[in-house]
Amino acid sequence: MRKLSVSLLAALLVTAFMTMPAFAAGEIRLGGLHVLPIITLTASHDTNIFLTPDNEVDDNILSARGDLDFVLPMEDFFLKLGGWADVVR
Repeated sequence: MRKLSVSLLAALLVTAFMTMPAFAAGEIRLGGLHVLPIITLTASHDTNIFLTPDNEVDDNILSARGDLDFVLPMEDFFLKLGGWADVVR
């Protein structure tokens, strides 16, 4: 029981601090094109990863997400193209 309490507390602390952009380089300009890169890390804990009523298995989950947005400002509007990739372990 003590191990579960310590693991749960650690997971809650990590989740509270890690659900924020770990790296945001800011705006990179290539002529009139604005490039916005962001990397976000998230940590969580699941007490029943297989969703079974018996033999519950818990695990810590770490995910990383990379976002890359391209913005081209115009006179009355802007064009935006973005993409992302998620890595979960």
